[in-house]
Amino acid sequence: MVDTPSREGILFQRPMKTGSTTITGIILRLVHNRGRQQYGFEKCKHRSIHGSGKEFEFVKRDRTKSILLSIIREPTARALSEIFHFEVTVYLHEPTDEFIKQNLLRGRNYMHYFT
Repeated sequence: MVDTPSREGILFQRPMKTGSTTITGIILRLVHNRGRQQYGFEKCKHRSIHGSGKEFEFVKRDRTKSILLSIIREPTARALSEIFHFEVTVYLHEPTDEFIKQNLLRGRNYMHYFT
């Protein structure tokens, strides 16, 4: 996988805290097995990285040579998952009701990965 804009292959826009790592593993297993069985390919072209579709310029992709997909999650569950993952697990903040409310209200845009 690479960090530059991609124009062909499987392009998976991975929003944070949506189960995208699990989906990535499933997709890769399926396409690698199918590619080997049906076409004799050992590897397939793919891009699977956290970030926005705008950032990776997927609008410029070659639609005849690519598949673009993403995944969504209920916004409240996603926001809480992100708070617990980063703020509680990584930064070791106490997950009090007040702390969680402050994080939800502080203006962080949990949806920015979709733009």
